[in-house]
Amino acid sequence: MKIVVCGPPNSGKSVFLGGLSKNLPRTRYYLFRACPDGEGTWLQRHYDDPSVVALRRKGKFTQEMVDWYSRSLDKCQMAPLILVDIGGIPSPENQRILVEGGVTHAIILAGNKEQIPVWEKFLTSCGVTVIAVLHSDYTGEQDSFQHSSSRLEGSVHHLDRDDKTVDSRPTIQATAAVILDFIQGEIKEMSSFVNGSVLSIPALAETLGKQEEERTLPNGRTVRQLTWVGEDLPRIAELLHNHVNELPESVDIDGPAPAWLVTALIHEVHPRHARVNSPDGFVGVACGGRPEGHGSGPVTWTVAEGGTTSNGRRVVRIEFALDPSVPFRPEQLDEVVPPAVELGDVIVLSGRGPNWLTASIAMAYHGRAAACACFQPGTGGTVSWTHVADVPLGSIVP
Repeated sequence: MKIVVCGPPNSGKSVFLGGLSKNLPRTRYYLFRACPDGEGTWLQRHYDDPSVVALRRKGKFTQEMVDWYSRSLDKCQMAPLILVDIGGIPSPENQRILVEGGVTHAIILAGNKEQIPVWEKFLTSCGVTVIAVLHSDYTGEQDSFQHSSSRLEGSVHHLDRDDKTVDSRPTIQATAAVILDFIQGEIKEMSSFVNGSVLSIPALAETLGKQEEERTLPNGRTVRQLTWVGEDLPRIAELLHNHVNELPESVDIDGPAPAWLVTALIHEVHPRHARVNSPDGFVGVACGGRPEGHGSGPVTWTVAEGGTTSNGRRVVRIEFALDPSVPFRPEQLDEVVPPAVELGDVIVLSGRGPNWLTASIAMAYHGRAAACACFQPGTGGTVSWTHVADVPLGSIVP
């Protein structure tokens, strides 16, 4: 969820954001500053200090800056709640940041009440829903607020940089409560497919609105089954990635799914320990060692270069093979050491084996590779996890 705190200059937005942040759990929010200046948050008593003045920076938007803000905000998944701070003018630059950055909700804070309709019109043009309209009353002595059917309205008094009691303002606390209600709604959505320690893949499909489809297998047999596609992964990331703190220390992934989906789910619940259901029971995901040399263990490794991505990243195809005459046992994971790759490579894994083995190999490259895809015949490698914007989650590596 991305909420912008906006309004005309000199309304106390920085002070308001400071007080609001103290009323939110630290693991639940991230403050994204998208302003055309670099002044930072200073106490009033230091604001005009010559040494501070030397550090303060007033600037203007540039094309490069707006491009970066828009792109980075769109990709930002630092916490369940992203609080966005923008410049004090309803400008085309701010419109781009809000629209392209994926901001969905807004809090208007205005020292000048006449500017409130201007900002409401601007936010409507950006497709942003206003959840609070507040008057910043610097000379006031108390707060006031009321809840309407759709938003919080009221005033907050004396937003001063040197006031250490700002976080106790009733209106600020009421605003934080409204925001937390939204976040709890997202957590409730996650609970529809996570029951205790079990993450149910069929229940996840239901949450996403997926239904079984009729398919004809290569042998001519017609079946009905769920069809997962790479485009499902960004939505799954929205449901899981920012709510890891709500999960137990160990998560059991249960239900039929392709290896690339299981690998993606394990990455989303990281750093929680994950286990995958199989005929051997729930098997913990973990290799015996980090990638090293040409690889070792009860697995045959084949490494081949697969060209480069459009941004010039090296693609490495790593194929693993098991002896089909000897069952591969979960306890043998401790012996598996994948082959080394260069920092920043894109990995495409290929091989037939249990999902817990594929996922274990994929996560062994976590922190080393830029992204990891799992190969599907006739499709290519579906990107199960990525740490770079130029190899999107769920995309296909040919």
